Parts: sequence; structure tokens; C-alpha cells
Amino acid sequence: MPILIRSCLTSLIAPFFLATLSVQFFLNLAFYLQEFLEYLLVNRVGWWNSFRLLLFIQPSFLVLTLPVAFLFALLLVMGRLSADRELTALESCGISGWMLSGPLLAVGLVFSGFMVYFMDRTLPWGNTSFIKLQYAIVSEQSALAVKERVFIRDFPGYELYVGRKDAGDRLHNVEVALLDSTGSPERLILAEEGAIRRDPKTYNVLLELRTGILQQVGWDKIKDLPKEKFLNMNFETCSIDLDLRRARSGLVDTSGANNISAKKLYERIKLRESRGERPLDDEIGLQKKFSIPFSALAFALIGVPIGYRNRMGSVGGVVLAILLILCYYLLLMGGEMLAQDGRLSPAWAMWSPNFLLGSIGLGLLFWVVRSPVRSSAGTFGRKG
Repeated sequence: MPILIRSCLTSLIAPFFLATLSVQFFLNLAFYLQEFLEYLLVNRVGWWNSFRLLLFIQPSFLVLTLPVAFLFALLLVMGRLSADRELTALESCGISGWMLSGPLLAVGLVFSGFMVYFMDRTLPWGNTSFIKLQYAIVSEQSALAVKERVFIRDFPGYELYVGRKDAGDRLHNVEVALLDSTGSPERLILAEEGAIRRDPKTYNVLLELRTGILQQVGWDKIKDLPKEKFLNMNFETCSIDLDLRRARSGLVDTSGANNISAKKLYERIKLRESRGERPLDDEIGLQKKFSIPFSALAFALIGVPIGYRNRMGSVGGVVLAILLILCYYLLLMGGEMLAQDGRLSPAWAMWSPNFLLGSIGLGLLFWVVRSPVRSSAGTFGRKG
């Protein structure tokens, strides 16, 4: 019997890795290829930085890929055993379906535990590393984009003019026009010196100015019209957040729920609750750190009995896997929307898809084990 179980488990390895590579390639092609090519060919950040960014973005895709690949592998293996009548032969020899299903469910449970660690450790590492490197690249390019005696509009909401730039990237005679929603100047900042720096905590790109004046058109509240004079305010130092996140897709806050551990996220939720806030986004993010990993166990519970009755072989396994994945993620997205609207608690919203698929799968599993394959052939496929 250990030989049979070992053979079944080892047969999962090849389709699992093949499905992982296929799904991972598709996700990169659909969601990151264009940005990768822009960094490599348009922004010219170099092969090394381009591929480091590609490496750091992989954990965010693997969170979705690995449970999906596990389901694909499970249905492919079970579908092949069922199509080849091997399950019928095993039951004819008096081998219960539990003896084969049990180890597969155990693998699903262990895999879910691994995914919890992956989402709590590896995913935040990948996301924060991606953000840090991306900001470093943007900061360097921002310093290079600043040229002498040229009006610069590379920073959304601002127009820059630099009279002189020395070898150490120190800026002199800096003019900054703050633009309104129509692109017209509403404030003007004049400074003797300036420099572009990167905030080590937030990774925002800052323009630091020294010894200058801020000018703004006055406003007549009675006539609701601008006055015919400027309001002047002198300053010694001034920092402007150029907010490059609006100019680059993919940049997110390093303190986001997917970018910190579950422990830190839980502590932040408690802190916000003590202030009287309702941190729904953080609560949803915390539940996701556990519900998405345990989708592997839910997939195992429903995949084993369906694969047990799948007489369509590998093709049928692929079709069934796609349908189950669509159902799961539609339920997950619907639950998240209800949780954000306050109509469902974050815990119920994020765990309901697992409970629903797992309960259906557990019921099917009991039915399948009590109904021998040879007496119910064709339940999920054609008769041989």
C-alpha cells in the first residue's frame, strides 16, 4: 500500500510544476510584460535591474499560481487514474477510496500551511523589495531628468525650471509652479538652492529647497475672484513630495496589507480600533493571509471526489479545474465587495468560498467512497 500511495503522490509533481510554469508565464504575460519591456527598452534601467524587478514581482503572482497549480495537478492525476480504469481495479481488489484520498487531503493541508508562511514572509519581502528598487530607479531617473534652463513637466502637478545644476546634482535658482487640475499655475515657489532626494521611510521622491519664497494669488472671498496681488511667504527650507506613484503604475504603499506580516497587520488593526476607526481594508487583508492559502485544502476536498469520477482524462481535468477556479475567485471577489460595503464581516467574506467548496467537496467525497467506481461509472463523464 505505501508503494501505491507513494506512486500517486509522486505523480503529482510533474503536472504541478508544469501547471505552475504555465500559469506563472500567463500572469507575467498579462500583467507585467509591458512594464518589464518599458523598464528594459524605454527607460533603459539595464538588464540587471530589469530582471531584479521581474524576480521581486514573482511572489505576488505565485500566491495565485500555486493553489491553482495544485488543483490542476490533482485533477489531472485523478482524471488519468479514473480514465485508465485504475481506480476501478483498486476497488475490485478491496482497496477503499479513503486509503487513496486521505494522503491527498493531507498533502493539501500541508501545502496550505506552506502557503500561510509564503504569504506572511515571502510575499511581503518580494513586494517591498520591488517597491524599494523601483523607487531607487525612479529617483535616479528623476535626478537625471532635471536639466538646466529647461521647463520640466515630468512630475504630475508640477512644472520645474532650474537655472543651474552642478556636478553634485545640487540645483540653483529653482522655480516650481504648482499646477491645478486644468494644468494652470496656482502657486509659484522660487528658491536659491535645491536637491532631489528619496525619503528613506516612504521611498517618495522629494524636492528639497532652501532659502526661497512662495507666491500665491490672493482671493477675494466677498467677490469670489482673485485679487490683483500676490501673497508672499518666505522660507528657509521646504520639501515637496513629487508623488511619483501617480506617474508609475505598480507602485504601492510599503505599509499595505500584502507588504507586512500578519503580526504587524494585526497590531495595526488593534491600534486603529483603539482610535475609534474601522480598518476594513486591513481586516480583509489579514483574513486573506490565511483564507487564500487554505484554498489549497478546499481545492483538495472538492478536487479528489470530482477527479475520482472524471472519465474524460486530462482534458476533462483541465476544464474542471478552470471552472472551479473561476467559481472560487468570483466568490472571493464578491465577498470582498460585500465586506467593503459593510454588509458582511471580513472573516465571513474571505472564508466563505473555502467553506462552500470544502463542504461540497466533503459531501461528494463521502458519497464517492460509499459508491464504488465500477457501479457508478460516468457520473462526471462518459461511460467507457
